[in-house]
Amino acid sequence: MNECLILYATQSGRAKACARRTARILREKNVWLCNGSGSSFEDDSILEFAKQSTEIKANRFLLLFVSTTGDGEHVDAMRKTWKQLIQISLPKDLFREVKFALFCLGDRAYGDQFCAAGRKLAARLLQLGATLLCEPGYGDDCTPNGGVFCDLDDWIENCLTSDISASNSLMQTHDISTDANTSLASYRISLAEPQSSALDQSPKEEWQQYQYIRCYQSYFSHLRPLTAYRYEAGAGAAAANNCCDLSDAPMLANVLVNDRITSPNWNQNTRHIELQVSSQVSSSALANFDTMPRTKRSQLPYRAGDVAVVLPSNTPDSVRRLLKALPERIQKMADKILLVENINFSAVKGATISSACTFWPGQCTLRGWLAYCADIHALPEREDLRALASYCSLDHEHGMEQANKLISLSETAGAALYADYVLREKRSWPDVLHDFDSIRAAGSKLTVEGLFGLIGPIRPREFSIASSPLEVCEILTDSSDEETTQWIVRLHLCVAVVEGRTPLGRHYQGLCSSYLSQLQTNLSQVQIWIRPGSFTELPLAMPSNNAVRFEVPVLFIGAGTGIAPLRGLIREREATRHAMLKSSGRDGAESQHSRRLRAMERDNILIFGCRREQDDFYYHNEWAAFCMEGRLTLSTAFSRDQVQKVYVQQLLKNADDETSIVVNHLLARNGAVYIAGSPRMARAVKDVIVISLAQALGSEQRAKQLLSNLQRAGYFSIEAWS
Repeated sequence: MNECLILYATQSGRAKACARRTARILREKNVWLCNGSGSSFEDDSILEFAKQSTEIKANRFLLLFVSTTGDGEHVDAMRKTWKQLIQISLPKDLFREVKFALFCLGDRAYGDQFCAAGRKLAARLLQLGATLLCEPGYGDDCTPNGGVFCDLDDWIENCLTSDISASNSLMQTHDISTDANTSLASYRISLAEPQSSALDQSPKEEWQQYQYIRCYQSYFSHLRPLTAYRYEAGAGAAAANNCCDLSDAPMLANVLVNDRITSPNWNQNTRHIELQVSSQVSSSALANFDTMPRTKRSQLPYRAGDVAVVLPSNTPDSVRRLLKALPERIQKMADKILLVENINFSAVKGATISSACTFWPGQCTLRGWLAYCADIHALPEREDLRALASYCSLDHEHGMEQANKLISLSETAGAALYADYVLREKRSWPDVLHDFDSIRAAGSKLTVEGLFGLIGPIRPREFSIASSPLEVCEILTDSSDEETTQWIVRLHLCVAVVEGRTPLGRHYQGLCSSYLSQLQTNLSQVQIWIRPGSFTELPLAMPSNNAVRFEVPVLFIGAGTGIAPLRGLIREREATRHAMLKSSGRDGAESQHSRRLRAMERDNILIFGCRREQDDFYYHNEWAAFCMEGRLTLSTAFSRDQVQKVYVQQLLKNADDETSIVVNHLLARNGAVYIAGSPRMARAVKDVIVISLAQALGSEQRAKQLLSNLQRAGYFSIEAWS
């Protein structure tokens, strides 16, 4: 039998959404799909699929959706598969019986790194003998009227389905009804028997109450980023939370500081937030940091340049608003205890539903699920609107009209209408359910099970850590066992609150940034993980037995909240330097090593850009202090403080024209360059660097090769966030 396996590699969920939409369209064309609406690369082995194809000599069809993250890198879910694929021991004809189609997702603002992960995957599969079924598709986040989804529709219509139709071997006649509502049929929900005397009546959040905590922690553990560090909790935390595996569950952090760092009248509200993990942790999973003084050498709980992954929740007001948009019979269940059974079924042996269908808490209330689990703040996808159409009540006077309207919004021909109604006006689940009132009218077929299948989970958000662990974290016990040092973990964040007005004047705000902005000092708690960032492997550590490492100058280039990871790196260098100077000067006389350190105090160079010096010059007092102490060279670009705007890339170009800063820094001084900010800024800065190096080295090709070599060595890195 001919089979199609759909796999996706996603960081934000868009590749999964593209897979879901494509699967539905292919089912309607009677294409046989062996894993429903698709699964993640981490759940299905592409190598095993290829081996099976060789054994049974069947035409097997792979449909792949691959996102690119960072500076042309694979997303976390794809990295394990990619390491397997690039093994030189793999047979050159491993995929000879496999055809594949590929849709790549990216942002053209990244320049030559646009869809780089997908393009690398295609090249490798072709090397291993696979055959392209059709031309690859490329989805751009910035495409009008839908971004990657607009490009997806064009690719499906003009490439994928036409080439599949030309290959009759991939067409099968089968009953598609069993596939149509896989996610909606994946839950069995019942009401728990009332046990009021045994319920936890404390004022804790629902997920913290003892009758729910086991189920919620199990659910939260499923959201853990693949690359997040695992920590061992101290005895107190383990005793309080003995119902779950704390190594996968998020850490609970107390809010120590939550201050606005933009001027009061400025239109952007940016927060400086300081967090402290509420329990002691053991950092036994991390590599040893030899940069610390011998008297304090141990394992840090995270590294400068790492990323905090925050799990937000919805506000009570937004939950109440969504409940009001549901049928009355569902509203009445809001505070009843639900028993949720995640039905594990599959039409194919070995397949799982962990990717296609969300693993929800086994016990919760509907209100709690809406508050802590369901992403009601998200904009419904076109496939969601299509699914909603079946719930419109035909007893309602406009029921049929609204059902047809929802279907038309989901069609390719309705892409512009969908962009106007949902994307530009930022209409979330409560907005859509409120507008299509036949869904809550008498006769609606919407059920709690259907609701659990429709709305996806809240996605954790990532923020670069703006602090040095050596500076802000505290060793609780200086254990002789370096494998299990106990730490009090603290970290800083720099968060710009996302909010604004739509073209029709509707107010909108980002879920996580607004959630963080409302946290109260010394009262609120937040759930977080920590994972490696783009700068984790860079050579910023300074071993006490190797003075050469201290002599590596660093050029930091950032704009806006891109200053966050750079602040952490700069402060880490300074904290390490202070510790080394203190250690080397204990005998009362300054050693030659100490003098060399002091001679390099201006080897931190920062080029920073923002809009106005008086309004959003983040951490300006810190930079001024470092400059006064001779530890930092600072150049700034305030784009709106003069008639003609000036950006960091122009500042870098002007400095390079005057002093050849790029060539001197990278070639003469063997320095490192770290860039953080928006993709467009990062691309523009990289272009300036390439042009300058090309003039010195004789060609653009040599310049790009040098940057590639520096990147592999950890001396050139970009962290860009859309």
